Amino acid sequence: LLCRDVQAPVFQSCPVGEQVVPNLPGSNEGEFTWTLLAIDNLDGTIANDVVTESYLIGSTPVATTLSDKAGNQGTCSFRVRVDDVEPPVVTCPRSAVFLAGDPDPTHARVSCELTVQGKVSGNATDRDGGCFVKMTDNNAIQDTAVSETVLGFGTHEVYFSASDR
Repeated sequence: LLCRDVQAPVFQSCPVGEQVVPNLPGSNEGEFTWTLLAIDNLDGTIANDVVTESYLIGSTPVATTLSDKAGNQGTCSFRVRVDDVEPPVVTCPRSAVFLAGDPDPTHARVSCELTVQGKVSGNATDRDGGCFVKMTDNNAIQDTAVSETVLGFGTHEVYFSASDR
């Protein structure tokens, strides 16, 4: 009489569907923790672990396959979605005085720099039509945009904004 194991291990705690977690503060990753518990009809418990893994913002497929001693395989599949829950942080440049010079003594060449921490789209604009900086990288954790313009005499107010997509 020959007895063969043909039954795959069974996952007792496989997450179902898509698991949603927030990003970690200041990071483009989130962590998901679950219990990996798989039992085989002949071998007994073949896995019993608490698993914590990091995932990037967005949706990631996860698949874990375990084998018993006979080579039968069981698979646990689900998705982990990391949501960006933090608003972007805008670091504005300091106020500055620019001097007029060559080739035009009535205008100054001005360079604006905007640094944004977070997953953003945003812009900086000068009310008088001068400086304009546009951020469009939806996956960046830190991005810097630079724009250069020529402004006439006077005070120019520059407004910065950034928003999650």
